[in-house]
Amino acid sequence: MAMNKPHTLLMFQKTESAAQRTWSEHSSADAAVQYIIGVYAGGIARRNPHKEISTTDVLNFVDQLHDVVAMVYDSKLESYVARDSGWLKKRISGYWEKQDQDAVRR
Repeated sequence: MAMNKPHTLLMFQKTESAAQRTWSEHSSADAAVQYIIGVYAGGIARRNPHKEISTTDVLNFVDQLHDVVAMVYDSKLESYVARDSGWLKKRISGYWEKQDQDAVRR
C-alpha cells in the first residue's frame, strides 16, 4: 500500500444508540474524508436540498457524532493506527482547502 494513500477504515456512531454504529472501508484517507463529507451532505440534502455546505458545517457534524475513529494503515508499522476526530477534522479542513485551491486554478 502506498504511503500517501493509506487504506482507511472509518467507524462512527451518530447517537448513543448502538444501532447507529456504522463503518466503511476506503482506499485512502482522502476517500474516507470524501465519504464523511458525503454522509453529512446527504443528510442535509434530504432536509434542505438548496443549502450549500461549508467546512464549518462538516466539522460541526463530526463534533456532534457520538463516536468516530479512523483506522489508517501504516506501512512502516505494518498495522493500523487509530486516529481520532481531531485528526479527521484536520484532514477535512485540508481537503476543503485543496478543493478551494483547485477551483481557483481552473
